[in-house]
Amino acid sequence: MEPEGVVDVLRRLLRALVPGGVVVDLTMAPPDEIVESRGEILGQLDGSAFFPRAIAAGAGLDALAREGLLDLEREEPVTVIVRYPTGNDVLEDVAGRTYTAMPSALASRLETISAECLLRSNCLVRTFRSSGSDPWGVTPVASAG
Repeated sequence: MEPEGVVDVLRRLLRALVPGGVVVDLTMAPPDEIVESRGEILGQLDGSAFFPRAIAAGAGLDALAREGLLDLEREEPVTVIVRYPTGNDVLEDVAGRTYTAMPSALASRLETISAECLLRSNCLVRTFRSSGSDPWGVTPVASAG
């Protein structure tokens, strides 16, 4: 999805979110993902086309917060580690990505690795809460319990 469409999707999400409901945003953050095997860093992926899109998408939530529709409650950096059986499995995964590139030197190294590989990604987890205001004038109906 193009970043400019994200705010429209988020507005639809807000319509379904009960007042006080929580939105959790997990996004990758610079620097680029690191590939390693057996404790050795093999190289980094090229996320230069990805990160501007991720930042633009995150800006959609920021815009809704500025409008008073969401309140940012928490922001925490985390490292996400994905394990792959071999280097070729990393190559296959990254080949399926649209906005992340595999540097050729790193690809050559990964082709020779039959051991487990790790892909480390820097991520940011942000928790927003619906402000409780309803810009569409819809009152949620309480369910009978």
